Amino acid sequence: MQHPDLPLSISVGVATAENASRRLWEVYKEADDAMYVNKLASGKDPRAAVIRALKAALAEKDFHNTERMKEIACMLGEAVGLSREEMDGLRLLVEMHDIGKLGVPDHILFKPGPLTEEERKQIQRHSEVGYRIALSSGELAPVAPYILQHHERWDGRGYPLGLKGEQIHLLSRILAVVDAYDAMTSDRPYRGAMSHEEALEELKKCAGSQFDPQLVEIFMRLLAGERESCTEKNV
Repeated sequence: MQHPDLPLSISVGVATAENASRRLWEVYKEADDAMYVNKLASGKDPRAAVIRALKAALAEKDFHNTERMKEIACMLGEAVGLSREEMDGLRLLVEMHDIGKLGVPDHILFKPGPLTEEERKQIQRHSEVGYRIALSSGELAPVAPYILQHHERWDGRGYPLGLKGEQIHLLSRILAVVDAYDAMTSDRPYRGAMSHEEALEELKKCAGSQFDPQLVEIFMRLLAGERESCTEKNV
């Protein structure tokens, strides 16, 4: 702190072996992955320049309010008891979950009318493309599985793997709820934004089919409390 010309920082990753049968190398690798996710989430890793370049490219093809999504996702993550490392992973996932859209042509992404069946398939491939990009970048590898799973559904009718219920990682389930809420309350080329109340009603309808019902219930309570707090401040 006394020498700002020396830009030193520290990032920490922690992992615990719950029993003696677990190989020490696996525990070390888990801690090492957590440390790199922490570096990327806090912007301390020099290699984050690659990630910033990907984010900049994605911003040209994305309609999400990423900062709002991170804020809401972190509220939900804290409510379900995510660890510090998991929270870092969640923030990174929110930022990079649609990175596969870099492989989708603009005329499909920005199409104002209904998609054809082939165009819909191209859109759906973005989770697999994103997974491959994340794996190949190295720095994003820890969140690659969550990127792959972020369009899976609670009832098993999602894509690309058809995972069901708790087979879907918790971070991907959290993102699915937050992503849907943000998408519904944002303008799109093919429709206007829904109101907050309409979006919550739609989430409620899809709880137990598209979304983890417990997460939807917690999410609705959190947003209701947040809006009440804002109303009280305005009064």
